[in-house]
Amino acid sequence: VFNSSRVRSYASRHFGNERPPIWTHEDAALGALVHREVAERRLPLTFLAMRRWGHNVFWVNWADRKTLISGNTLWAHYTRSAERSDYVAGAYLATRGMARDAFVCVSCEDQWGWTPPHDQVACCTKPVPPERYAPPRSIADARPATCGLGDSGATMQLGMFSKYEDVDGRYRLREALAALPRGSAAHVESCFVLGMKLHANPSNPFNVRAWLFYEAGRHADVDLAPLEAHGGMWPIRGYHSYSWWKRAVAHAAGSHPAKFYALALVEPLLELPRAELSSLMGPLLAGKARPDVLTSLSALTNRSRVVSVYPADKMQSTLGPARPSLLGLGGVLFGH
Repeated sequence: VFNSSRVRSYASRHFGNERPPIWTHEDAALGALVHREVAERRLPLTFLAMRRWGHNVFWVNWADRKTLISGNTLWAHYTRSAERSDYVAGAYLATRGMARDAFVCVSCEDQWGWTPPHDQVACCTKPVPPERYAPPRSIADARPATCGLGDSGATMQLGMFSKYEDVDGRYRLREALAALPRGSAAHVESCFVLGMKLHANPSNPFNVRAWLFYEAGRHADVDLAPLEAHGGMWPIRGYHSYSWWKRAVAHAAGSHPAKFYALALVEPLLELPRAELSSLMGPLLAGKARPDVLTSLSALTNRSRVVSVYPADKMQSTLGPARPSLLGLGGVLFGH
């Protein structure tokens, strides 16, 4: 059907519109066109009606159990990210052994009052499903532990800065760094730092926050300080790279300082060739913060401008309150 000349011509003509009406693959007009093609060619066709939120999940909100995948779910829409896609795939796998309610196919006219175009059209539906909701969730029990700038005693505190909404970027960097050797927790604590713009709340901050908790709980590598600082809500002042550095300066002056502090930018890191990414991040993740390693990193960092490293004894003099302009996203520095 989708390879027929009529459908392909329609799609190429209307999907390319740069001005309204803007057509999508979900548009009812395309569905009507496919139906006409099926009717004229008398192709066998079966309509399977799914119940809203019973069989068809329109979006997934980790904080709302009614939207999570259960044994009834046949279709999950609007997953939007690799993290959510992993959750949906895992949930389907976990529920695949559950008993399924059979489809019941009856007359289209009797069930829906609709006369099909020919006798090879079937109309099927499922009964109202039993309640199989996922376990209850709340904002409290979804809250995982935060990561970074704590009292772990790590030799290096490494932050990896990304926009809060760049879930897929963090996912890709985790995959890229997974093969690199890592030091023990006593050597390096690496965490993703969430950048949040001033007065740029997402349209649904509760859902965004819930999925950040899901990501943090799954990987245990997300610094949730921007949320925790404001009672788990959206930070009014935003959160930037210099916000992390201010905390790092305070941490260096505290009772459990690290020897080195580093902040890397996720988006530029992902633009590096894999070999260069390994050369840059490998020593940091392995906790090899010796002067000779830092010197070799300096040349690479000055070219890429994606990471900055400072020893604890230089933090206050270099990054103290009098020099906040050094910490903007556009001027990441290397210190030694």
